[in-house]
Amino acid sequence: MYINNHFKNYENFTLGPLKQNAGITFGNMLRRVLLNSIESIGIIDIKYSAKNQDIDKLNIKTEFQELILEFSENIKKLIFIIEENKNNIETKTVILEIEKIKRFTAKDLKTPSEIKIVNSNQYLGTNTIFEGIEIQIGIGYFKDLKKKEKYEKNNHILLGRNNFNPIERVNYKIKKIISSDKLEEQVLLEIWTNGSITPKKALIQALNICGDTLQEIKQKLLK
Repeated sequence: MYINNHFKNYENFTLGPLKQNAGITFGNMLRRVLLNSIESIGIIDIKYSAKNQDIDKLNIKTEFQELILEFSENIKKLIFIIEENKNNIETKTVILEIEKIKRFTAKDLKTPSEIKIVNSNQYLGTNTIFEGIEIQIGIGYFKDLKKKEKYEKNNHILLGRNNFNPIERVNYKIKKIISSDKLEEQVLLEIWTNGSITPKKALIQALNICGDTLQEIKQKLLK
């Protein structure tokens, strides 16, 4: 495997040599795994509350509904990353306290030490009316979202699957290698991520998933 070009969220790789006609099978398998099976943390839900105020009365106010909608839509754009050696995390909570009349960005969030925000300049919303509003953002893996769906409560906004996918784009091409005695192929693979994982780590994870799956099938056949 060769890494040809490396940028922050983009890398392209040369994989091979492979046997003739194996390139398209290998490339297509990796592309599908990268786009559908790479594990990453994302937003599980958004919960809002109010200090010293009746949240039910606030919920019927158009201005409050618009405030929550604006913040929620922008919060969905946040990209999180876990520090090295802290991958076995349980669901974490990130807090946004709307105590002032001001413009809020991701830098106003209170995050656990092991959680970092990739796009820390992301605009979240502008509060012009309310005070004492707290928004809790649940951070975790997709498996935690499935658990959370069973316990949906009022004032919760549950998010969907797309929030967890760190891979933005994958391309591959097949290159023929002709030598004096045999014909082989290479896969030229390009990976773009959202910054929460490097393309190299995503590729290693995809290769592990493919290898583990094939090994499991093999073991079942040998029984």
